[in-house]
Amino acid sequence: MNSIKKITAVIWFTCTALNLFGQSESIKFNEVYKLIETKNFFKAKEVYYAHKNTFPIEYQNFTEAILYNAFNQIDSSKKKIADLRHHKMTIPDSLRLAIEKTQKDNALKCYDYKEAKQNVEIMANATNVVSHDFKSGIVKVGVRTVGGDLVDATVNFFEKTTGTNVAAGRTYTSANSNPRSFTLNPGTYGVKIVTLGPHKGHIETITLTLKQGETLEKIIILP
Repeated sequence: MNSIKKITAVIWFTCTALNLFGQSESIKFNEVYKLIETKNFFKAKEVYYAHKNTFPIEYQNFTEAILYNAFNQIDSSKKKIADLRHHKMTIPDSLRLAIEKTQKDNALKCYDYKEAKQNVEIMANATNVVSHDFKSGIVKVGVRTVGGDLVDATVNFFEKTTGTNVAAGRTYTSANSNPRSFTLNPGTYGVKIVTLGPHKGHIETITLTLKQGETLEKIIILP
């Protein structure tokens, strides 16, 4: 029965997409969406930007909202969601649900618990299946003084082979965000940490290799 429902949903989604753009573009969007569903975000980003201009604006906003969230570019993800709502979000219900989940995750990553709670209430009547995909890994980066005080800093991840920025965030001086967590695909990354506030001026770049399903933690200690 579940398989029948899934097949029906795919057929319905494909027909809806075809109403908005052509068959070849619909196939490309489905390819990108499948990569997103399997958390292969780097490949999804590559395929999407190769065909971005063939997608309707609402599908561009949808895809970029998801990808920006995946790479911890939360402000950009929020902007794309706002753009979707501005265009009255003419996308299928299945994609609307994905956007609601992304909005909730954006709020949690920014520790905006009030907004996250509102999004949970919005989704209360929807089926919410949560699973952990061990294809990715987690890196936690924190900054503190030798005396234990938390230090505000920006954290930027970039691919060692290409130099492409893949994730960015800020530690602030809260135990809830310092260390800051980043979900990334396995690989080797350069990580640039730049301190702010009273401790501004310290710049440090480190190299980390993340394995599938692994959680790494790196704490920078300032004198």
